[in-house]
Amino acid sequence: MIERSLIKKSILYRLRFWIGYGLLVLALSLLLILAVTQTSGGISSSEQTSALKSASITVKNVSSFMIIDLPYHMLQKISISLFGLNPISIKLPSVIIAFITSIGLVLVLRHWLQPRTSVITGAIAITSTPFIFLAQQGTPAIMLAFWPIIIMLLVISSVEKGKLRTLIFPTLTLSIALSLYTPLMIYIIIALVLSSLAHPYTRLVIRRKIPNPILISSIGLTILSLVPLVYSIIKSPMPAKGLLFSQADSGLGVIDRLIKSFTQFADISGHTIVKTGNLAPYFTLVVVALMCIGLFYLYKKRHTIQSYILFSWLAISIIVAAFNPSHPEVVFIPSMILAGMGIAMILNEWYRLFPQNPYARAFALGPIAVLIGGIMITDATRYFYLYNYNSGLIQANSEDLHLMHSTLRSKSNNITPSFIAVSNDELPFYKLYIDTNKINLQVTTEGNIDKISTSDKTRILATKSSALAKSKTIPESVIASRLDTKPSDRFYIYKNIAK
Repeated sequence: MIERSLIKKSILYRLRFWIGYGLLVLALSLLLILAVTQTSGGISSSEQTSALKSASITVKNVSSFMIIDLPYHMLQKISISLFGLNPISIKLPSVIIAFITSIGLVLVLRHWLQPRTSVITGAIAITSTPFIFLAQQGTPAIMLAFWPIIIMLLVISSVEKGKLRTLIFPTLTLSIALSLYTPLMIYIIIALVLSSLAHPYTRLVIRRKIPNPILISSIGLTILSLVPLVYSIIKSPMPAKGLLFSQADSGLGVIDRLIKSFTQFADISGHTIVKTGNLAPYFTLVVVALMCIGLFYLYKKRHTIQSYILFSWLAISIIVAAFNPSHPEVVFIPSMILAGMGIAMILNEWYRLFPQNPYARAFALGPIAVLIGGIMITDATRYFYLYNYNSGLIQANSEDLHLMHSTLRSKSNNITPSFIAVSNDELPFYKLYIDTNKINLQVTTEGNIDKISTSDKTRILATKSSALAKSKTIPESVIASRLDTKPSDRFYIYKNIAK
């Protein structure tokens, strides 16, 4: 007992959780930086579409706000406006949101379980391949992980020790309203609300009177934030369909969707990645094992409000993911919480064996550290290998933006193009790049090539899809990509084009 009390009095013991949280934040920051800068460096077609949609938002055109995922696109609009169009500015909003999401996950787990479990689960979550991919992907996909965590944090903050803290209530209702801009989130909201109402404790808290000013302000904020969404739905039914079903899977039948979803989670070999371009398996076998243990823990604690919420949340998420295979991230947060419960059960069972023996408790740290460290290193390494070397994932990205930026900034060979020739489909994206980066370069399409006056000093940078590149004109030089899964020649530089 004396040795145990001495251990508890040591500085390292008292600061152990703060040290753990500090290391977790440091590891998260380094991992996000590496994920953005050290992978293939390309951007996908969905990231290009997201950037164009974000850039189209303007106060001069009110209808430009009537889009799905408005909160994310507004943040991406700010990023592109500040830093110009480039891979970093496109991905930066997702990095920021992922950072907040991971911190929120740790706080939720700290409230639901124990501090030690929250640190371990947070470490596993941030180093998992699905999370790193979401964090570096410049699309609103990260919002399906962000909104549930924010809503859960606000619910926890608004209900403390059985008391309803009404000042947080407006923020909670505003978050729920804004989350409805994200496709598929309506199902998660329904699951969270119904599971909360099913528990007697929650109903008791809700019955407590909310002051009229707080209630009125909450309703007002909710209505105001939903006006653009409601207006766009009234104007066209397409936004409503986009909120209820994944548009990326609209061309698939029900059976094909189920097969694709099953493949993502069940293909432990990963061979289907080349054909589908989707991560497989979505979770590693060790994480799945922790989730299975967590299910047993959830059953043992089935009468708690946490079990009500997590079971409903997970059940609805699995159904939604099954019919929307392009959005497996909908199950990420509840799955990580379930894995956290599995870790909690393992620790609790070990400590129960040796309740008074400090040496046995300390001995458990070694195997647990090896297990957790192995999971983290394996999953993080898996991400960097897959997204640098797997052709099925690399071919979805394009390095063209990075190549053009490097070419225009290069001082070698006196190559300073005055024009860039693009196809009609490429025009909006490259025009946005030129405008936001304030580059003295004129963008032209196939119909305007003949209008360019050339001389010995004139250089034209042409994309591979442009009419000029498809002509028989011989280029002065070729710019190639380092990605192996697509034709390496991406840009051509011409001079003295014959009329």
